[in-house]
Amino acid sequence: MWIAGEWLLVAGILLFYLQDSALLLYHDEVAIAERWRSWNVSASAGVELAGRHLFLPNPLLPQRALFRATWTAVDGGSDNTRLDAFLSQLMPFRVGCVAAWAIVLVAIPASVLTHRPATWLLAELLASYLVTAIMGVCAWRRRDALGLDTKAALGLIAETLLCPPYSVNYLRRLCRHHAFGSDPVAFAAKHCHQRDRAALRQELLARTDIDLSFADPGSELHASLQARRERITRSLPA
Repeated sequence: MWIAGEWLLVAGILLFYLQDSALLLYHDEVAIAERWRSWNVSASAGVELAGRHLFLPNPLLPQRALFRATWTAVDGGSDNTRLDAFLSQLMPFRVGCVAAWAIVLVAIPASVLTHRPATWLLAELLASYLVTAIMGVCAWRRRDALGLDTKAALGLIAETLLCPPYSVNYLRRLCRHHAFGSDPVAFAAKHCHQRDRAALRQELLARTDIDLSFADPGSELHASLQARRERITRSLPA
């Protein structure tokens, strides 16, 4: 079946955005996604690809922070002050990502599919580059507060300018460069809703049980996994 080139272009834009948004989590990783006045800590979205767990954040809310972290840490430490300091730097990128989303994923596809004049499309492309450039300037000026070294800051600016769909994920890309700094299990116990905590508990216990099935009883690894299981059940009660 023949598919018009305009539809292929729009599909490509959307796929680039979704691919860049997705996280492929290792067995010992979780995604920490910002919500309205709360957080969600999730181990997967129920899809496993090549031994890794797919997590796709809400594609309609690019302005919300998204981190990945290792949940097998046993210190239970928390660094909310550092996290709050990082989040306080994100307002220009929240606004910019919403603007980029509206231009790149709504306005440009609409112009392509409805065959608007080329001047419309050119204006929208220029607007997307302007928004991306403004976010790039903000990232450069705030690079120390955002935890970016010079190479990372320049790489982020270059990637988002070269590929407009990536600019929609500017804030999420910033989060990838920021170490979460807290025990995700303890964080979930404090900041997640009960339903989300229950789902996380079930998933983490299932993964721990899989690890236990391969560990020799009485070994140091087995004892460590048992301690991890007890920590999960204690931190995330049913």
